[in-house]
Amino acid sequence: MKTIDQTFDETIGLVKFQIEKKILLNELNHLKHFTHLQNDLITQNLFFTVSNNKLQIIATNLDSWLTSIIPIKNLSIEKTAIFTIDAKTLIKIIKTIKSNELIFNYSINDFKLQLAFEETIITMNCHEEQTASFPQQPIAKQNDNCSFYLYSQELFQALKTTSFAASNDDLRPALNNININNSNNDNDNDIKLTFAATDAHKLVVYEINNPISLKHPLNVNATEITKFLNVLKKANKLCMINYNTEIITFAFNNKIFTTSLFPGQFPNYQAVIPKNQSYKIRIDKNLLINIIERLKPLTTKKTNSVKFITDNGRLNVFTFDEETNNSGCDFIPISGNFPNAYSFIFNYHYLLEILKNCPSNFVMIYFSEDNNKPFIIKPIINNEVTNKITYLLMPMDNN
Repeated sequence: MKTIDQTFDETIGLVKFQIEKKILLNELNHLKHFTHLQNDLITQNLFFTVSNNKLQIIATNLDSWLTSIIPIKNLSIEKTAIFTIDAKTLIKIIKTIKSNELIFNYSINDFKLQLAFEETIITMNCHEEQTASFPQQPIAKQNDNCSFYLYSQELFQALKTTSFAASNDDLRPALNNININNSNNDNDNDIKLTFAATDAHKLVVYEINNPISLKHPLNVNATEITKFLNVLKKANKLCMINYNTEIITFAFNNKIFTTSLFPGQFPNYQAVIPKNQSYKIRIDKNLLINIIERLKPLTTKKTNSVKFITDNGRLNVFTFDEETNNSGCDFIPISGNFPNAYSFIFNYHYLLEILKNCPSNFVMIYFSEDNNKPFIIKPIINNEVTNKITYLLMPMDNN
């Protein structure tokens, strides 16, 4: 039986390298989310660069690029190779392999990649024209005016907290983004970095106390960021962030992620956040979630409306289905400063989204005398209301 090296002509240059299956498969599982899902043969591929003892793999869907840099053991005299391979096929093959040590041979002249494990040899064609046509990753270069650092987990929390509130609406593309901007609350000595997202029904703002002065607002697509969060989740180092007017690049833990910036203007969400609200309710978030989940089948499907009425030390919850005449009611204990018999209506879908994404067990709900104006919800952490996260929810017409 021929060995893996003997299956190639001995005069053809080979690049041979060894890599751990667990490490490679972990990176491929991140990268596959950035390959193109439509009928584009080029971007269904992964772009490989073998250089000395490093393997660089790039994936793109043409909106974003993700690069992973992985240490390898180079076993050949030839030190460099560049090729593309179909992502789906490669992942399927590697998942079937029991051995943790994988050996690859790439024929520079034949554009073929061989994978050897146990007694099996697999050969895959790496099309030269697809490699030459693969769109290279644009990278925003480091610049004193357009570069800054954040701890990876702080960045992760900011993006995760806001991404769910973004829209997915082709008619209003600005709402499909997370807005990153500065906010100083009318105090020049207290500059904050803010992350905000809205779908026009709900709004989330996350603040980081960091004296970073951005040259311009950054609008990043929430769908692309949601995929990026799976990569960022386990990062534990500083993340370098570089940007220009077209792209933003995040570099950390041998990863480089680039995504396009939305060129339009993000809505002026600060204008709709109430500054002074007269009333507040302290409430157990999980109890409220359970009550809404229990009663929501008894709502009108077109409106998903749930009505709330304050009653001394409790909040009564009512639902009614206009189509079936089914109804439900329950209550939850509350405390705070609020008028009696005050009523308001929410679409339960938007309220549940906020409550389920809120990191605390208790929340404070702020509102004004006009029950048609926006409500503010803030987490209560260690018995204190935190201003780091602000949720805004528009009520339904209560007339």
